Amino acid sequence: MRRVVLAVVILAAVTSTRGRATAEPWQELKSAHFTVWSNGNDGQARTLLWQLEQIRSAVKAMWPWAQVDLSRPVLVLAVKDEQSMKALAPGFWERKGGVRPASVWVTGADQHYMAIRLDQRGEDTATINPYTSTYFMYVNQILTSSFGRELPLWFSRGLAGVLSNTLVRDKEILLGPPIPWHLENLRTEGRLRLNRLLSVTRTSPEYTGGSGLSQFDAQSWAFLHFLMFGEGGAHRADVNRFALLLNNGTDSGAAFVEAFGRVDDVEGAAAKYIQQSVFSYLRLLVDAGTRREQFTARPIAPADAAAGRAAFHVAMGRPGEARALIDESRKLDPNAATTYLSEGLLLERDGKRADAKNAYIKATELGTTSAYAYYRSAMSTWADTRPDAATLRKVESSLARAVELNPGYARSYSGLGEVRAALGEPSAEVIALLSKAIALDPSDAWIRMAAARALWHMDNLEEARKIARIALTLADDDAARTEAQRLLSMIPESSASTARQPAPPSLSPSANRSTSIAPAPGNSSALVTACQGGSTAACRELFPLAEAACTDGERRACLVAARLQSRGQGVAKDEARAFATFERLCDENMFESCTEWAMQLASGQNEADLPRARALLTKSCTGGFAQACEMLKRFPK
Repeated sequence: MRRVVLAVVILAAVTSTRGRATAEPWQELKSAHFTVWSNGNDGQARTLLWQLEQIRSAVKAMWPWAQVDLSRPVLVLAVKDEQSMKALAPGFWERKGGVRPASVWVTGADQHYMAIRLDQRGEDTATINPYTSTYFMYVNQILTSSFGRELPLWFSRGLAGVLSNTLVRDKEILLGPPIPWHLENLRTEGRLRLNRLLSVTRTSPEYTGGSGLSQFDAQSWAFLHFLMFGEGGAHRADVNRFALLLNNGTDSGAAFVEAFGRVDDVEGAAAKYIQQSVFSYLRLLVDAGTRREQFTARPIAPADAAAGRAAFHVAMGRPGEARALIDESRKLDPNAATTYLSEGLLLERDGKRADAKNAYIKATELGTTSAYAYYRSAMSTWADTRPDAATLRKVESSLARAVELNPGYARSYSGLGEVRAALGEPSAEVIALLSKAIALDPSDAWIRMAAARALWHMDNLEEARKIARIALTLADDDAARTEAQRLLSMIPESSASTARQPAPPSLSPSANRSTSIAPAPGNSSALVTACQGGSTAACRELFPLAEAACTDGERRACLVAARLQSRGQGVAKDEARAFATFERLCDENMFESCTEWAMQLASGQNEADLPRARALLTKSCTGGFAQACEMLKRFPK
């Protein structure tokens, strides 16, 4: 019996040892701007990392205005083969006949992710990058982060398309070789006139209908290719000029004319360029100062490797796989900080804010190197309470640590500026932090809201309201719009107004709350409530206030006025004017306006309006407006 027991123990020990020995090893490679995790060949992973650094360097040299250092870090999961990619992104293999991607891009709450198959690297003689879809998303993210406004679609998607086909060789970079599938599309499909291409928005049928997006992308790519390489590169400097004009607030139409000339004058040359059979592209020398061997490498602990992949699954919307890897990581090492970080991301995604907060706090206690964990633990503590000075100092300490860990994460600076304003720190120091945050990510509405709250606390009400209005303009989802509107309605017009303590920050999107009439900024909610309740007198009093606020640039006030006009509540019914306002706000991605417009179209007697109404609801639902999703379920086919 003792021999049997001893044999079983030895067998168990050997089996356990074999299990640990055969566990797939992962290693981390770091450069100045990217981190690669790989289960594949070290040389291939180093080459990929080197290529990414070369592409970043080339983009920076070509477009000085480009914000190449993204606010979130970029983690590259460089996997050895198809099976490894399938384990990371199983959804593609679950669809019969679906795409089997060579690369995947996804943005998580804490960082951007690239998943790339190392075995799909093209030959040195090829002029097509096998990772074009991921490079497209990477460049598009750079463009989004570089401007404090939404870019014209032809420009952002066209430039991202050109740069998506960038190849790095040992001694040179090929930037913008022609993309065969775009050329094929241009030869087989009809082409838009240039003035129509320039006017396409996210609600246009050319963007939303059927195969329209592929056609639009092909034409946008071709036009940007012409601007960069056509006529001997004569317009390349004009692309930079156009970008700078946009960044300075110039209307896109006026910026186009100033940078490139009249649309009709440009169209002929562009059409001729598209019809040719030979296309130029740039050859740039690689940055000799960046070498493969200089990247640091280290093995990744199995628990950390599992937790890191779990975070990727959270970003991909695969909670089942994420939970399984979190549990695996927890068994391997119960004190791995990465496990609690990934768990916090999963819980936050599921709307379990209190549990997520505890997970982030646990990760910080275990010494995580994630700036996001420190940021979320700090801001969750502040948002949940009205803390005393001692608690605020702890929040400040966590935010300072987040800034230290990731000097490029904009929200850490805005949070730190806001908490120091609440602590009564010097205004110059606070404003420097807020300015840094806005410079790092000018398109983030939540950062503008933090700045507005800090300025309110410092009694700079005029500037606080101005920044809050900008936040409302930048808001690209319902949660951000709701919070920006709430903040704008709370900031007093002047110091003589009823004093209010600035509300604690709300950086976690709240549940969607829809009302038939949105509150008019800066006015009593009682007036809005009365109008909603059917008081014609209240609506009559509300309308001029909403119009005045709309003139000042407050978009939600424009929506209030348009709703009243479309329904004839307290004002003469004027559907044409109301619909024009709905359309303008919808084009600016104010999804409540798209939904309101759809409701008005659907309530008419014209069946021809129903496809347009459905398209508007689809846009709003895709944008995250829950009311539109519910309406879409009941919408007639």
